[in-house]
Amino acid sequence: MHVSAIRSASVETAEMRCSSTIYLRNFSGLQAATNVNCESEMSFLGKESSAALQHPIVLIFQPTKAHGTGGWNMLQEEVLDNVEAMLGIHLGFPYPTGVVVLKVGDFLAGCGHSKIKISGKGGLATIPQSSIDPVLATSSSVISLQNFASREADPLDSQMVSMSHIKGGNAYTFIPDSVIVGDTFRAFRKKSFYALKQRLQEVITGLAVVHRCMAALDFFDKDQPMIPPTGNDGEFTNMFVVPLLVLSYLTMIGIIFKC
Repeated sequence: MHVSAIRSASVETAEMRCSSTIYLRNFSGLQAATNVNCESEMSFLGKESSAALQHPIVLIFQPTKAHGTGGWNMLQEEVLDNVEAMLGIHLGFPYPTGVVVLKVGDFLAGCGHSKIKISGKGGLATIPQSSIDPVLATSSSVISLQNFASREADPLDSQMVSMSHIKGGNAYTFIPDSVIVGDTFRAFRKKSFYALKQRLQEVITGLAVVHRCMAALDFFDKDQPMIPPTGNDGEFTNMFVVPLLVLSYLTMIGIIFKC
């Protein structure tokens, strides 16, 4: 399980006795429980605390996370009004059940997708000189894009491009007019993420011209916008170190603090 902490808030962690007033409100087809007011007698460190949490807690269940539009929907529903800090939880398949992973700084890679159409001129494969082959242009692009990680990116700055969908013609003896390619690209640093998008455009359009073809790229800016990398606020994240260690000791939950 990944834990993401956005922004900083001054909250003293404590063992709490809660008396809650819960209000349910609908947003984007889901419900959220808000305004959970808690009073505390003792902190995890054993010191007296009159009130560990002085502000309401808002539980948010974000819709359409994978499409990049869930955050915008929540803003439109005013769910995040007066929210000073956010703590996000995300499942992570590389880690076994019962393990919590925490990290300061860059944590989750930014995610982008694009649909690419490379157009040429169809014709009989037996006389290829009479056609402009978009399959050849596509093949060169797929291979060239793999040079990002090995020749352009810093080895300590993880980046990735996968051309995971290719659709061309449907006949063995005919060169198609166009090829459709789908890809996904990821990077952990915001600067690298947007630079990766730019290089993707440059390589695809450049190699299309080399092979006498034309290329059109669609990054789904409206329907499925890019999701920038997630960076955990240092001060806010470090507030959870001691409580999680105590929780680990009491419940045998594994805690991993990534560097």
